[in-house]
Formats: sequence, C-alpha cells, structure tokens
Amino acid sequence: MKEKWLYNFEVEKTQKVKETFPEKDSSGNDIEVTREVEKKVPHKFSILNPTRKLQDDASIFYSVKVSEGIKLGLVTKSYLMRKFQQEGVLPTAEDKKVHAENYSKAIKLEVEIETIKQNDKLSEEEKQIQIEPLKSEYQDLRSKIFDYENLNSSLFDNTAEKRATDLLNLWFVLHLLYAEKDGAHSCLFGDGTFEQRLERLNSIEDSGDEFLATVVERGAFLIGRLNSGSSKEDLDSQIL
Repeated sequence: MKEKWLYNFEVEKTQKVKETFPEKDSSGNDIEVTREVEKKVPHKFSILNPTRKLQDDASIFYSVKVSEGIKLGLVTKSYLMRKFQQEGVLPTAEDKKVHAENYSKAIKLEVEIETIKQNDKLSEEEKQIQIEPLKSEYQDLRSKIFDYENLNSSLFDNTAEKRATDLLNLWFVLHLLYAEKDGAHSCLFGDGTFEQRLERLNSIEDSGDEFLATVVERGAFLIGRLNSGSSKEDLDSQIL
C-alpha cells in the first residue's frame, strides 16, 4: 500500500512554555512551582506522497506553463538544441568523455581520502600529509566538473521549459508541504489555486517570520531532492 507521507522532519521554534519545578517553601516543605520559560520546541512537518490526481494536475500545470512561456516569447529547448548543434556550441563526444573521466576520478579520490582518514595506523599529521595532494587534485576536478555542468545547464536557462520547470518545483512545494499538530495534518499554504497558495507563501516571506521561513526553505530543499530521486536515507544524512 502506498504510504501517505514521503518524508517527515522537524524544525525547532523558540517559544514560551509552562514548566513545573520542585522547590521548598519557607517551612522547608516540598512544593511544585510552575513558571513560564523560553524553550526550543520541535514542530513536526511532512511531505505528502502525491496521489495520481496530484501527479496529473502537476503534468497539466507544467504543460500550461510551457505554453505560457512560448506566448511570452521564450524559445523551446528543442529549438535551441537544433541551433546549438548547427553552431557547434554543444559539448562534443570528446568533451563528454573527459567529463565522465573527471567524475570517475573525483569519486575514486573521495574514497581514497576517506580510507586515509579511517586508517588508525596513521597519526593525524601523517594523514594530513597524504591527504593534502589528493585534496588539491580533487578540488581541481570538482572545479572542472562544475564548470562543465554549469555551462551546459545555463545554455537552456531562458527556455519555456526551464521557466515551467522552476514553476513546477514551486507548485510541488505549495501542494506537498504539510504541518502536523496533535496528529492532524494541514497544508502549510492552505487550499485553493496555485496563485492563492503563492499569495500565502509571499505573506510568509513578507512577515519576516524566521521560523516559517526556515520551514519553507527546509521543505523546498527536501521536496527538490525527493523529486530528483534521493532516498530517505540520503535525506537523513543531508539534513543533519
């Protein structure tokens, strides 16, 4: 059976709560005194596992936004792809091969560096001596990987599909992020259309409420990672 929630997380909020403390009265008798204190209280939030209907709604939303983008004058990704192929802007087979090799080397270096860190036979100084040249090579590779991926992704930044994808990511946040209280869940942005929910998001951002801003930021990050295929275990390690 399909689980209703994809992921659950907590965000702490500093608030005043009543706590009872044991004390003694003037006669030395044990008594309990209740005071209001400031304390970090965890609040629970969940990410909804979209139903088939929600997935269909998301697909329709994306198609509509692509059409809107085209009407606004944005070109399509397929058009740019043909144009870039004609102009020789897209990476060649050799470029792709070098990128794959750099990626593979970077992963191997990560494993090698971690192996050295876990080697109990080496002192901290010896570990640093062995790790430094590897770290330098790793950073150089990561820079090349970033430049390659950044260049290729930026080629299609101003397309109708890119605009629609950004809006779709926002659509998912507005529909999948839920607050939990006393076992009951409610969407953080309420019900209604995309525009109505977006208005509530804007109100949160304009309010300056750091707690809610953190919730939205955390939720958006998690939803983005889940949509890209990250597992719950991956998220547990990334959110710490």
